[in-house]
Amino acid sequence: MKDDLFSLIQAMAPAEKRYFKVNSKKLSGEKVQADYVDLFELLNKMEELDEAKLRKVFDKRLADTRAYLYDAILRSMRAYRSKRFLYSQIKDKIIDARYLLDVGLPEQAEYCLGEAKQMAESARDTLSLLEINREYRKLLRRTFTQGKETILLALTEAQRFLEAQMQEEFWALSNSDKVIVETNRVMRSENRADTERLRSQFADLLDEKSTPKGIRAQLACFQIRVVLFYYLGEITQAYAEGKKGMALWKEFPVLREEEPFSYINDLANHLTLAIQQKDYPEATTLQQQLEQYKPQSVNEEAWWFRKSVGTDLLLRTNTGNIEGLDQMAEKIRAGIQRFDITISGQFHFYINLALLQFIAGTYQKCLESCELLVRQHQVKDRQDARVIAGLLRVMAMYELQHDDFENALRSSDRLLEKQEISFLEDFEQTILGFLRTLNRAPEREKRPIWQKMEQYLADSNHSLLEIATLLRGWVALHLTGEPIVERMRREAKGHK
Repeated sequence: MKDDLFSLIQAMAPAEKRYFKVNSKKLSGEKVQADYVDLFELLNKMEELDEAKLRKVFDKRLADTRAYLYDAILRSMRAYRSKRFLYSQIKDKIIDARYLLDVGLPEQAEYCLGEAKQMAESARDTLSLLEINREYRKLLRRTFTQGKETILLALTEAQRFLEAQMQEEFWALSNSDKVIVETNRVMRSENRADTERLRSQFADLLDEKSTPKGIRAQLACFQIRVVLFYYLGEITQAYAEGKKGMALWKEFPVLREEEPFSYINDLANHLTLAIQQKDYPEATTLQQQLEQYKPQSVNEEAWWFRKSVGTDLLLRTNTGNIEGLDQMAEKIRAGIQRFDITISGQFHFYINLALLQFIAGTYQKCLESCELLVRQHQVKDRQDARVIAGLLRVMAMYELQHDDFENALRSSDRLLEKQEISFLEDFEQTILGFLRTLNRAPEREKRPIWQKMEQYLADSNHSLLEIATLLRGWVALHLTGEPIVERMRREAKGHK
């Protein structure tokens, strides 16, 4: 309970804390009740839990006050969340109806259930509708008269329909769990046969005929297909399934309010697919929608921040949008500090930021971003990003005519040797070889080297975090003088 209470208070949004304090009145007669607000204020001011200070202030009352405060916060948050989420309001109406029936007011109980049913239908909340169906039937049996026979039988029939919908939802949920497990296995394997196994294993799920009828089950089905088609390499089909899911979110806005994390995730995933499909007008519209979203809690804001900044960077690196990079860098730094972003998430931010800084020609800033990644020797995940940062660092040093260029080359060689990324090795070693030759060649001999590098990139199938695209633009800069950003914008405009 010690750490649980402190963690709970730290996780609360400012608005939630204000609500709790406003609605927490010190009660006379019991000291523990008078103390809990003081304990809340003390814990809220702490950056780290200080047990000694708490014991000094509350002495023997601390344990009881802690327990009371924890329960008081949860009671308060149930009331607070009921203002936002229909599922909380529905549950409250059902509880109210039970009370009204127990005190002999069936007409009022029935009215509450009617309100609950209306809310549950708007939210397509099948589970709540089943519970409301059960409560209606309890009410009718308690007040049964001959004229209610038809209503009771209709509720029995409605139950069967709702059970079928619920079965669809659990079918989709079960398949979603299986897909998560299997795609994670495929992600860890380089065997193409493992990928194709997904197609046969989930053939029925991929079949359009298996699409369920219930809205929530449909949404889950589209989400699953997006993931499956993505891992099967069928990006166009994944994008098509994503469009179906986004259409449901648009048609049923109450679902967005009830499932904010799922909505943000789907929006970000569909945006990423739009970028991969080079549907940049749609991607730009989706990015605007994502940025305009208003998170309602700290945890929701952290989730939204990771998704919105990640997609913004990805869209920028594909369209040559280099506006406000200094502000973007500061936004990333502040967000990482505030939301405790994982190392893997930081790598995604900084490698894309470094790419944009190179595209913009701000090579010193690019170098600084790369250094943040290359120095993470203890990090085991996102090694591909570290390798690419090593290559990008050498490229930035070449442009800066940096005195440490040769050392950076050797460092990248060592970095590559430590990684177990076979598909990167030949590609990066070849590029490093070109750079080594360029650095040592007289100016009059450099153009043929750039031309050979251009041909190698044209023949290469690698596209790692847009590094191959960037390299092609960089080579063109030295051969034709066209800035990388202008080339990228021209190519992006050609896909509109």
